[in-house]
Amino acid sequence: MPDFFYNPYHFVPIGKERSGDIIKEEFKEFDKEKAAHLTHSRYVSKTTFNGENQDVYSGRIICRIYTEDPVFIGDQRNEQSHKVSNFKLNDKPAIPASTIRGLISSIAEAASNSALRVLKEMHYSYRVGMREGLGALGMIKEEIGENGKISLRLRPLSLPVLKWENNQAEILTRYTKMFTKPLLKAYVNGYVDNGKRIGFLASKNPNSYCADKQEFWYLKLVGKCSLDDNTVTCSETPYIRRRQILGIRATNDDPISQEKYDKLSDIEKCKYTRGILRILDVQGSERDIRNNKKHEIFIPYPTDMESYPTFDAQEAIEKFQNLAKERTEVDKNLPFNLKGSKRNIDIDNNDNIRLRDGDIVFFDVSEDDHEKVSEVSISSIWRRKAGGNSYDYFRKMSPESCEFLPFNPERKVITIAEQLFGFVEQQDKEKQEGALSFASRIKFSFGILSKDEKEPYLLCEVPLKILDSPKPPCSSFYFKPKNITAQASIAKKALNPCKHIPQGRKFYLHRYEGNNASAEPWKTEHEGEHPKQESHVKPLRPKLNFYFHIDFDNLSRKELSLLCYALSPSDDYRHKIGMGKPIGLGKIQMIPEGLFIIDRIKRYSEDIDIFSASRYHKSWFKEGASDKWLEVYEEEKKLAALEHIISPEELRNEFACSMDPDIRKAIELIGDPKSIQYQVHTPQLAGKDKDTEVNTYEWFGENEKRGKQGLKPLNACSTKIEPLDREF
Repeated sequence: MPDFFYNPYHFVPIGKERSGDIIKEEFKEFDKEKAAHLTHSRYVSKTTFNGENQDVYSGRIICRIYTEDPVFIGDQRNEQSHKVSNFKLNDKPAIPASTIRGLISSIAEAASNSALRVLKEMHYSYRVGMREGLGALGMIKEEIGENGKISLRLRPLSLPVLKWENNQAEILTRYTKMFTKPLLKAYVNGYVDNGKRIGFLASKNPNSYCADKQEFWYLKLVGKCSLDDNTVTCSETPYIRRRQILGIRATNDDPISQEKYDKLSDIEKCKYTRGILRILDVQGSERDIRNNKKHEIFIPYPTDMESYPTFDAQEAIEKFQNLAKERTEVDKNLPFNLKGSKRNIDIDNNDNIRLRDGDIVFFDVSEDDHEKVSEVSISSIWRRKAGGNSYDYFRKMSPESCEFLPFNPERKVITIAEQLFGFVEQQDKEKQEGALSFASRIKFSFGILSKDEKEPYLLCEVPLKILDSPKPPCSSFYFKPKNITAQASIAKKALNPCKHIPQGRKFYLHRYEGNNASAEPWKTEHEGEHPKQESHVKPLRPKLNFYFHIDFDNLSRKELSLLCYALSPSDDYRHKIGMGKPIGLGKIQMIPEGLFIIDRIKRYSEDIDIFSASRYHKSWFKEGASDKWLEVYEEEKKLAALEHIISPEELRNEFACSMDPDIRKAIELIGDPKSIQYQVHTPQLAGKDKDTEVNTYEWFGENEKRGKQGLKPLNACSTKIEPLDREF
């Protein structure tokens, strides 16, 4: 029997066409007859926009926010208690203007099929499997080239795992130019020995050889190896597992330090091989693996190795550092680094890993150029770059290649959401001086608690579930095959900008409210297990009312109708706001209750006394709503007798009729709580007691193997959001 559920988020698709764009060059030249309303220097009443004469509006919209679910708007986090305080004004709960602005702008951007005003250029990657891990070891070396510039190269130190047959092993063709010697690593006994005595690594606690700690150790090795015609032969049986050479054997003796080696006789010294230790630092991590680890790597490094050739690794190193930086932004402890190595402050003053002279890395060789390193990493099992980055995929979404990317020098048009909410042209740091920019023509106020609300405003403190979810490139969710509308699974390693396109813009679903729905789906069942990731909060209770307003200047009819649509896309639409959206918090209703228009020309040319005359000339009220408005809206309350203007609902419907039908349907389905027919949670396999906080990777691993499930794209023909299945 199917065991259906919804993923916490879905996507509003990128449409095929847009309306409301203005040509960039016309904006820069500024013609009074073309988009005259796009100015902050004066007020206008008419404009010619996209070949049409339109009225231009200035004024204010008053809105009410009604909390239908618990909502949490955070302020500061106490890192010791893990408590997050509520955002407040005058010691009462409030909603920041920036939070409201971000909420409305995201809907307006999606509804109008505008460019993504915020999109980080991410290098997509995925964690490789055990069989795909890197095996060869090398040392990073800084060298000065002919042009006087320092470049990073790599000195090969140890071959990868080799297949052992008939007492011999053959080197893969791509490694033959880098390895002209039979270089093999060895292993030293680890942190415990058969569970009885403390091993060498635990007792000596040595550092890894790296840029910051360059120490030599000496170890007795068993046998000799030779290399002839790409074949490795060993005089003694090497360290073999499952017919694969893992390394050369060492005696049971522990490595000795340089100090002890120097005191040995010449005869004793001949029994030892100089080398370096490679140790991954995992101390202090919640994922500490030392209890299960038995060995560390010893790499022979006799003095003649210091003249061994180096190979081009600059591109591979840069690729690793880009991926490492993105992992560090997710978790400051990732990626793990070499024991004794210090993380480096990069040019942006961030604490990121930068590979330097002396660091030991795993590596692979390019299939096309056997004298070039194709990949490096500090750990054997690391991440591999997926096809393309975030910008590559969105470039493919328009004929002009960059129209959906944040505003950049290549763009030929300015989309309507950018005209409404403003933009800053993205350029290289050294070229920012001439960047094109435009400020927003709308201003949001704080959301202020209604004067009629009584305490308590907050619910009891609750520890939240860990706010973590699959991030790009979660290919089966974030992407879809071109020209296919069916549910499809995409393997991460198969991602390709020429074959796949983004699902669209990400929005969170509302929680399930049907039978057997959890009363508090946001509450963790594992309090105290991961304290650093926990957040303790006191959500706002349901049925609270907040008021805010939006002041706008020089909006075309199209822009005003888009703004009204974003406030309330449909009667059944509910926004998600604040912290904890993926785990069920944050459902609100946003209700426009007053629209007031200022006739700027009349105000400054015909009104006899602008200080005593009404600020507004036309108005619309939601019946009975003004009785509960805040005192700050006293002037607006008195204006019921003014000439009436079209209502926000009519303006909303006007814009909705002009929308891309795929976009409209997706927004309405995602935002309607009645469309949720199953539980909403991160994917989890059946038979796991529906504990959605543990082993969430298992569903994705199974889906990757079977290639079965993905998020079915939403379009105009969609009658529901298709669920996923815990069963395979």
